[in-house]
Amino acid sequence: MYNFFIEGVENRHEYEELIKVFLPVDTFSITQGAAPEGELQFSFAGDRDQLKREIYIKLMELTGQKPKWGILTGIRPVKLAGELIASAGEAAAREQLMKQYLLAPEKVQLLIEIYRYQQALLGKADPQKAGVYIGIPFCPTRCLYCSFTSNQAGAGEIERYLGALFTEIDFEGEKMKRNGIRPESIYIGGGTPTTLSAEQLLRLLQRIRAAFDFSEVREFTVEAGRPDTITREKLQVLKNAGAERISINPQTM
Repeated sequence: MYNFFIEGVENRHEYEELIKVFLPVDTFSITQGAAPEGELQFSFAGDRDQLKREIYIKLMELTGQKPKWGILTGIRPVKLAGELIASAGEAAAREQLMKQYLLAPEKVQLLIEIYRYQQALLGKADPQKAGVYIGIPFCPTRCLYCSFTSNQAGAGEIERYLGALFTEIDFEGEKMKRNGIRPESIYIGGGTPTTLSAEQLLRLLQRIRAAFDFSEVREFTVEAGRPDTITREKLQVLKNAGAERISINPQTM
C-alpha cells in the first residue's frame, strides 16, 4: 500500500488522477498534511505542474513505468499544444511539452500533427459564432475512470440546480443576441444529462430552444453516457427537441 501525503492543497483530485495512471485505486491512499517518517511526502509551493512532476518522477522510480502522456490527465491535450504554439512557436511548444509536461516525443509529434490538421481543415473560428456548452454535473454513481465534475444528488438538489441553470441560460442567450453572436454548436454534457427525468429534460431543452438562436446551429448534442439512464421516453424527448447526436460510453472498457 502506498500512502501519499500532500501538503498545501485543498483539492487533491487532479493529483489522484495522475497517481491512478500508475497504480490501481485500491493500492494507494492520499492524505492532506504532513507525512509520518518514511511515508511519501509532497508539498505544494504554488505551482501545480511542478507538484505533478514530482509525483510523476517518484512514481516512475517506484514502479518502473514511464507513461507517455506525462503529467497530462483529463481531456483536450491538442488545445494545450495549440495554445503553446500560438504563444511561443512550434519549437518552443515541443520543448515545453516534453520538459514541463513530460510527454514522450512521439506524443508531442502526434499532438502537433493533429493541431496542424485541425488548423488546415477548420481555420480560425468566426468571432461572431460560439459553441455553447451546458453542464449537468450529476450521475447515478461515479465511474472509476471519470475525471469530470460528477455528483450523486437527490431530486430536490437537482431541481435547485436546474433553477439556477435556467437563469443562466436566459442570461447568456439574451447577451449573445444583444451582441450579435450566434451559436453554431450546442452541447449538453456532464456528468450524465440523461440522469435527469424525461420531464426535466423536456423543460431543459425547451428553455434552450427559447433562449438561443438555432438558425445556424450545425451540431446539437446531448450526452447519454450511462446506458442505465437511457429510456425510450427520454430518447423521444431528445429527438422531438431536435438533438441530432448522443454519446454513449463503452462501460466495459
